[in-house]
Amino acid sequence: MTKSVTKRPRKRVARCDWCGEKIASSGRGRTPRFCSASHRQRAYEYRKLKLAQAVRSPLAALKNDLAETELKRLIAREVTAMVNRALAERGVPPIPSAHKPPQLKLLKPDE
Repeated sequence: MTKSVTKRPRKRVARCDWCGEKIASSGRGRTPRFCSASHRQRAYEYRKLKLAQAVRSPLAALKNDLAETELKRLIAREVTAMVNRALAERGVPPIPSAHKPPQLKLLKPDE
């Protein structure tokens, strides 16, 4: 005669993905990944932030480059104006501006 053996589910011990604290589970179902709902939410927000930064990074770099270029142009214009004012006080002809505004070309629609 064979004995019927009932297996008890093992208790699995996992670690929280956010804080690393041990999480005891009953052994039934999926092993939990987080020790609390707040840690699950924090991990979600962190993942979304990282994704947003990865997508935004090239645009942010371009925006910073454009702002830096514009700032350099503004400083050059102001310095030239200050020097020209100082030269005018001494009766010396002004320095021509190094900055030329870009020429925009209007495209005509194809007829």
